[in-house]
Amino acid sequence: MHEVRSFKPDPAVYAQFLARAGAHAADTWLISSNPFDVVGAAATGWRTVWVRRSPAQSFDPWGIEPTLEVSRLTELSGRLT
Repeated sequence: MHEVRSFKPDPAVYAQFLARAGAHAADTWLISSNPFDVVGAAATGWRTVWVRRSPAQSFDPWGIEPTLEVSRLTELSGRLT
């Protein structure tokens, strides 16, 4: 992100998004198949979904878990509240 001069999972990137969107962390969802991105967003208070594309894939062991875990995006219907 040019304004922050950094990249995810730097907390400043997530904060910049919230500021530009006029959103609050607790009301914001990040959906990603990249564990580093899920960990970064969760560490800054966002709700997160990890798309686990393969049953063999493991989540990064940082002690931070996603709010939800799905294997495909179609599983999200009605679950983001």
